[in-house]
Amino acid sequence: MRGPAAALGFSVPKPWGDSDRFDFILTCRHRLWRVQVKSAWCGPPYQIKGAGFGNVPYTVNEIDFVAGYIVPEDLWYILPLAALGSRKIVNIYPDLRTSAFNDYRDAWGLFRPCDPA
Repeated sequence: MRGPAAALGFSVPKPWGDSDRFDFILTCRHRLWRVQVKSAWCGPPYQIKGAGFGNVPYTVNEIDFVAGYIVPEDLWYILPLAALGSRKIVNIYPDLRTSAFNDYRDAWGLFRPCDPA
């Protein structure tokens, strides 16, 4: 089964084991992004965790994005680590027009700024 990133033409290598803080890497030409995947089943608000094991927040040295999947809504939120700030949990309100994270809904285009050649 192909996921949304592969369907958009990205190469999606997967790391071996659980030794890194990211779940997979997206590649576009010569650019690599480290992505942690989280999911939410109950809400709203749907809570996407911005922290890993031991509730330690992710850092820019570990990942570039959190890809949050809202299961009941079949929606993806592509959250750059900077959008999370120091939050350990992000509340997502898909039906709220003023939600702070609306700009990241299905924002797969955030992965596109790569070498045009």
